[in-house]
Amino acid sequence: MPTVHDLEGVARIFYEPVSRVMLTTWVNLMHAHIKPLIERQMEQVARGARFLVVDVRLTRSVPSPEDQAWYASTAVPFYKANGLRALVNLVPQSAVAKLGASRWRATAAQGGIDTWEAGDLESALRLLHERYGVDVTPAQLEP
Repeated sequence: MPTVHDLEGVARIFYEPVSRVMLTTWVNLMHAHIKPLIERQMEQVARGARFLVVDVRLTRSVPSPEDQAWYASTAVPFYKANGLRALVNLVPQSAVAKLGASRWRATAAQGGIDTWEAGDLESALRLLHERYGVDVTPAQLEP
């Protein structure tokens, strides 16, 4: 599976074009990194990604209010207009990060994107299979 973007210590984005599933593993949600990496996700949605799994299980930070506003006003409408069908958050361990992830999930849901939560990648992929008929394995999404 090709890495779409890898910023050491911040995030890795993978896209599996056959299943149209993108996996983004976030480590750091600090302001300087969020927008450029979400723009990379947006590029993949424009190229055909229809399902986004967001792994924030190890993240201990939260997006800034400015990043939250940009996500709501720019990223979510772009995702919806370009065919993103579902977003699945892998629930973070940190209570603070869990709150941030729930805000992003709620914003996506308000924007008309199906949103879900899962405890691990296998559960997320099982959900995508059951709800949308997506066939992809963890090995296809992780290095």
